[in-house]
Amino acid sequence: MEELRALIKAQPRPLSPRIVHDLVQQALTSRHIFSFGELLDLDEISNGRQDDPWIQTLRIFAYGTWSDYVAQKEPANLPDLTEKQATKLRQLSIISLITDDPSVQQEGILKYHDIEKAVGLGEESQLEDLAIDCIYRGLFQGRINSQLHLVEECRLGNVERDVSPAQAVEIEAALTELLNRSQNVLDELEESIKQVEHDAHERNLSVQKYNQLLKTKPKPAVSKTKS
Repeated sequence: MEELRALIKAQPRPLSPRIVHDLVQQALTSRHIFSFGELLDLDEISNGRQDDPWIQTLRIFAYGTWSDYVAQKEPANLPDLTEKQATKLRQLSIISLITDDPSVQQEGILKYHDIEKAVGLGEESQLEDLAIDCIYRGLFQGRINSQLHLVEECRLGNVERDVSPAQAVEIEAALTELLNRSQNVLDELEESIKQVEHDAHERNLSVQKYNQLLKTKPKPAVSKTKS
């Protein structure tokens, strides 16, 4: 994050399209930048041409996967990626795979077959090299098991993907629903407390009335017997 901020701050203003493209390419190439939110928030990008190939590629790096890039490359005329950029997008795709697959989170097992589909690499040695690099750099935790063709004890590391606008809407809706449910529970709890207080008050009044009756009730006469 700090590297991205420094990269943005170092650019001359105003940002021309060429500078924007250079800035995007530097961010996509850097081995230390995996979150692109601040770059996407730049006026020159957020208010720029939405069909710009480099801006579209940046959005894929922020929110998408390798499969998204492959699917959109020809229709959107996306630029070719360098080896470093391709590696980073594949790494981001593995992070999404771990994040989005409940079975991986529950069992901690990431199969080579699933990695292959996510990153478009067919050679097992390439998959292992990619996974080892991810583990070494802390992108996710795990242990390579070449015999079983999987990554064991797989857990997310110190990198999280950017939240897309669509995901932000879903999160907001989920939080709103949770807030509403919580408010309903609080309302029901308040009603229960009021009912308990009311019942306690009624019982207290009944006890007071009973005690008052005992005080005002005439005592029975005591007869005296002659000895």
